[in-house]
Amino acid sequence: MIKKRYVILALIFLVSVSFQLYFSLDVDQFSSDSAYYELRHSEYITENFSPMVYDDLSYGGNYILDTHLWHYFLGILGLILPFFIVYKIVPVLLGALIVFIVYLLAKQVTKSEVAALFAAGISAFIPTFIGVTLNQISSYVVYVPLMLMLLYSLMNIKKRMSWFLFLSFVIVLLDPMNFLVMFTMGIFLILAVAESLNVKTEMSEGLAFFMFLTVLVNLILFKNIYLGQGLDAVWRNIPEELYSNFFRSFDLIGMVYNVGLVPLVLGFLGFGIGISRERKKNVYLLSSVILADIALLALRLIPYDIGVMFLAIMLTISSAIAIEKMVNYLKLTKVSNLTYPIMVVIGLVAVVSLLVPAYYVSAQTVAEGVSVYEVEALEWLNENTKRSSVVMGNVLEGNLISTVAGRVNVLDTSFLYAEQRYYDSYIVYTTESLYKAGLLLKQYDVDYLYFSEKTKEMYGIEELMYVNDMNCFENVFENSEVEIYEVVC
Repeated sequence: MIKKRYVILALIFLVSVSFQLYFSLDVDQFSSDSAYYELRHSEYITENFSPMVYDDLSYGGNYILDTHLWHYFLGILGLILPFFIVYKIVPVLLGALIVFIVYLLAKQVTKSEVAALFAAGISAFIPTFIGVTLNQISSYVVYVPLMLMLLYSLMNIKKRMSWFLFLSFVIVLLDPMNFLVMFTMGIFLILAVAESLNVKTEMSEGLAFFMFLTVLVNLILFKNIYLGQGLDAVWRNIPEELYSNFFRSFDLIGMVYNVGLVPLVLGFLGFGIGISRERKKNVYLLSSVILADIALLALRLIPYDIGVMFLAIMLTISSAIAIEKMVNYLKLTKVSNLTYPIMVVIGLVAVVSLLVPAYYVSAQTVAEGVSVYEVEALEWLNENTKRSSVVMGNVLEGNLISTVAGRVNVLDTSFLYAEQRYYDSYIVYTTESLYKAGLLLKQYDVDYLYFSEKTKEMYGIEELMYVNDMNCFENVFENSEVEIYEVVC
């Protein structure tokens, strides 16, 4: 007979999947420019059975620094499954797996069935995780579950050594420049020494192995970048004007919105209890992830949205510690017979407190994603311009131009090679001088200027002041969101 907890977990998983598919399948497009980067490279592997090492459409020619592990996975699936299953359904299914892994971790830390199910229930609707992954073909839908599984295997590494080694290689290759896990293990070792924890040899060796592997892979893949750009490589050479969008400071209201009030309160309460009263290595390992993430966010070494996403997930797990203590306390009181009804009410309040922001984030992510009008304009470029044409859009439209239009972009989100291009594109879109704009357009051999509503919003403008010069520009396409100008002088 199937145990009740498995039925509950399956229902939570199905509700989470249904919730996200409701939004994802409502539109044919994807919700970010980066999704089209993932799509293009994955489809390239499907068609050519090898990764794109040099992209002649990015920056007019650009070496791609990517391990392509995620693209290989999607590309191979693309050989056997329809497009919408591979790029719409599979990412949702993978992301929803955190429900099961959060349950395993919470159960490992607390030994409480109620606390573990509570954590699993609220993990299904973490707003910031949905905002980062929904309809975006993001590698985080697999990175996050694998990272959690790595922590789970580390908690009993003697029995799960093979899993730990396999997951270590996969995680490091998925995102070599994500140092969260390495910092976590470093902080855990410091805490272990400071608190005189009894850390077994296998665990110490596993921690050392992962840190060594992370450093080694980064040196092998990105040695030239680190030597050439130094610390700028850590921040991926993001232009200063965009830096504040990616690496923001802590925002309490934003934290409540992205994490949920109940999980935030219970999560930090569980974190405090774990640090101050529990002397268990599993609790300290969980606390190390939270401390590492907060430190990286404070030092702005991790993008704000990504850092808050990991923090929300780890607080969800640590909330199980607070729930476990609450259950144990209630069992000692006169209302012990009401313990489980009280836990159900708290769980429902927590889920409802997450559902509202999760719904809003999902709707906003889809609504602010790539629109049918943008796709129409890009398809016009694909059908009516020469293959060698160079198209300038804003920095968050470069992958769209390369993927949907199939044309050379001037810049995209490969910031390591942005150099002066971001600043030059800013001048092109904001200057009133035909002379300044003309010099820069000529410098980058631009044939078409892509002018969208998102560009207007990004640069705070309503129109291009110089395009009325009929000798230099011709409006060749226009719909309600996009204008395309051909550069003819």
